[in-house]
Amino acid sequence: MTALQHARHIILRGVPKTATTWDVRRVLTRSGAHGVTNIHLCYELFKPTGEVLLTLSSPHFLRDNLRILDNVSFSASRVSPKPFIPEEAPRPNMRSRGLRGKEQAALRGALNGNGPHAGMSNLERTVTIWGLAGKATPRALAEVLQGFDVSESAKGRMNIIKIPLPENQFSMTSRFIVTLKTVSEAHRVARALHQTRHEQLGTRPIKAALLY
Repeated sequence: MTALQHARHIILRGVPKTATTWDVRRVLTRSGAHGVTNIHLCYELFKPTGEVLLTLSSPHFLRDNLRILDNVSFSASRVSPKPFIPEEAPRPNMRSRGLRGKEQAALRGALNGNGPHAGMSNLERTVTIWGLAGKATPRALAEVLQGFDVSESAKGRMNIIKIPLPENQFSMTSRFIVTLKTVSEAHRVARALHQTRHEQLGTRPIKAALLY
């Protein structure tokens, strides 16, 4: 009862992991949901979880939206809506940090790709790239990205960050996040790199996807 009285958020489960915020917005509009002010895709280790956190302008809209969304299908998949009260308002936690700050956060494990928007700002301008050799370096990836408009720091360093593995975990591959100057350039990088091989980055096909 407390959740229904005070909740201004809804968790949607069962959303296709390939969905974008625009896809979710279209489904909400068609369903007749109202009062939704923000849509937050949820991630774990920079991978979509299939959960979406909706923010409502008022708890007044909660009951009707739960009823409406309980009958909604998303790409033939039935979604499951639940009221939710987060400990704090969802927001990107890397908004005010430059390249150096993000690198330090990654080393501390704070940049872990978990939660709404994977904890990132610059959404749709940031591409996550994974499946690279474990020993791949930002410099090696920078060589592959020559010709793309990668965002740069004040000192001219390309905004490429290698994400360390969580403590006590091992992997033969590595993951990077790259921030581009424009949304269109981020889309171009994701299309150009996904399922390609590059000698500097290992022998396996790499994968690339935008963060939303």
